[in-house]
Amino acid sequence: MSFTRFGRAGLLAAAMAAPAGAWAQEGAEAPFEMADLTVLDPVYVTDSEGEALKDVPASVTLIPDEDLEAVSAIRAGDVLAAAPGTFLAGLNGPREIVQIRQPLAFDNRTLFLEDGVPLQSPVYYDQSALGYSQLLSSPGGVEVLRGPGTALYGSDALSGIVNVRTRAPDDPLSFGARVRGGEQGLFDLQAEAGIETGDRQDLRATVAVSGEDGFREETAFHRAQGVLRHAFRGERLNIDSGLYITDYETESATAIRPLSQLGARINESGLNPAVDVDDAVEKGALYRLQSRISYDVSERLSLEATPYLRRQESATTAVFQPATTPREEATVDSFGLLPRVRYEAGEATMTAGLDVELTDLDILLFQSRPDTIVFGDLFRQGTQFDYTVDYRSYSPFIQWEQRFGDVTLQLGLRHDSLAYDFDNALTEVPGDARLQVPDREDDFDATSPKAALIWDVTESHSLFARYARGFRVPRASELYELEAGQAEFTLEPETLDSVEIGWRGRYARVTAELVGYWQESENGVITDVQTAAGNISVNAGSKRFAGIEAALAAELGAGLEAQLVFAWQDFVFEERSADGEDPFDGNNLAEAPETLGNLILSWTPPAAEDFTLTGRLRHIGAWPLNDANTVYSDEEYILTLNGEWRISENLVADLRLENVTDEVYAVFADAPVFAPQGRARPGQVRTLSAGLRLRY
Repeated sequence: MSFTRFGRAGLLAAAMAAPAGAWAQEGAEAPFEMADLTVLDPVYVTDSEGEALKDVPASVTLIPDEDLEAVSAIRAGDVLAAAPGTFLAGLNGPREIVQIRQPLAFDNRTLFLEDGVPLQSPVYYDQSALGYSQLLSSPGGVEVLRGPGTALYGSDALSGIVNVRTRAPDDPLSFGARVRGGEQGLFDLQAEAGIETGDRQDLRATVAVSGEDGFREETAFHRAQGVLRHAFRGERLNIDSGLYITDYETESATAIRPLSQLGARINESGLNPAVDVDDAVEKGALYRLQSRISYDVSERLSLEATPYLRRQESATTAVFQPATTPREEATVDSFGLLPRVRYEAGEATMTAGLDVELTDLDILLFQSRPDTIVFGDLFRQGTQFDYTVDYRSYSPFIQWEQRFGDVTLQLGLRHDSLAYDFDNALTEVPGDARLQVPDREDDFDATSPKAALIWDVTESHSLFARYARGFRVPRASELYELEAGQAEFTLEPETLDSVEIGWRGRYARVTAELVGYWQESENGVITDVQTAAGNISVNAGSKRFAGIEAALAAELGAGLEAQLVFAWQDFVFEERSADGEDPFDGNNLAEAPETLGNLILSWTPPAAEDFTLTGRLRHIGAWPLNDANTVYSDEEYILTLNGEWRISENLVADLRLENVTDEVYAVFADAPVFAPQGRARPGQVRTLSAGLRLRY
């Protein structure tokens, strides 16, 4: 059985089952080696080096490098649909909102890592993390942790973690290249090479460019990326360093309204006629240098430290403010250090560390248009916001894991001490539409525990249970970018407590996983609360998130393989307001599909084993577009076909037809007060593309 198409990723977290011996049946052969079924090394998400997936007491989906390549996509959403309970909504170009067990939101609820280092800082979050990552440029695999990951990583890991792996310097692939082209000007070019540079040293370099003209007006984008990684492997000392670069530019089409006209206006940009399309461009860049240094003091004791430097630059035009269209420019400079110590004693393992990040955020909001009055407020030409925030975080954590026969217990605790030092370079201007907040400091403290256990019931079945607390601190823009009608306010971190129970098993050539979870959040933020001093944002009441997630993978015989993931979600307001009853109490949260599914069928004809046909059917259930639950989206089913021809051992050609039936569907939809009939961003129309992959 080949796993180059959906293989090991098709097994998902369901592969976290028993040893390969459980497959032993008369006349049957294990379709894979258990050694392959390990979380990608090194693992900071689950905190165990090369830990077998079957031993991880958490909901983890692993998608290896060969599966990332086989999808033949230039968007992350096409990949992460393989993780149950994970929903991605496309914005502009490579920018996508990713939510795990949560409604779609524009804030920092999911943490994104690359080779174990955060891609963004909590103080500034712009929905571009996966667009900055090398997920498809240097595919080394990706892990998705569903449920809070705060106990190891702190703020932003409220609902889960996406950890992207770039290809390791010592990967067996010595040279690779791919070329892809398609309709709507789609293109994707990549080349990489890895060499042994000396005794126990390896070097790998990757460059890639991708983009498209777009099927809608004002949706073209281009992205250039590069990775340079070096590894030294000593007897005790290992050093793995990398330089990561991403630069992109995308046009800024927006949602179409009303929702009922999505099909008729699908090719339009959705921009207000008052917006100058030449200004409706977003730019972003991320530069990161990091080095993971590990030293084995003894067989039991190991030390590790990962210093990193990160610079993020972004520039966006506020096309949702058509009368003024100010442009925001942001620069985020960070230094971080992730040290830890690991000690093993028999069946017990202890890991402890102190994560440090020092970040300087610089924000400038400038209006080039002349003074403009909007709804009675005067928006002045010139600089409207000009401030800096010094962000400091110091976060010790400890985790202890002990095996008791067939049961493994894991306990963890982390304390985050975070501080914002806000410095406003402007003074308040009478009549101006922006409120200038005076210089101030905001401190946040949070303690995040977790506890989990996994029981190997038999060689082929296991049960796990997990409790974890997550939290997120408010972004700088939530606290300091206010309008004249508002009053200054403070906020507390949002918290979420999660309990989940899961079962994993496999029989013959079928693997399965079933997980149920219950989560409750406190202190979520509600905006535009009226007070005598002006509108403010407040920490609200509570929300409940419950769901069931399933994953199934099977080899059906005659060259046919199948994978199915499905999630049912029930997200409601328990108490929407912080100060009494609210008319929306008991309603479903907006922008959360009730069901999510992804079915993959892959067929390699026994008589023509060089050919593989794969069909992917993605399901997005209906969701309410507003908190009143008066407007809903439609259920969606999107079919993609991919044909692959292995011309030789080193050369593969493929043909991909996305959205075969040319469905009109929404990847993002809501119904704010100014668009009560709903608005939406359309998903990709039927698109044909073809590619070649060369591997040595």
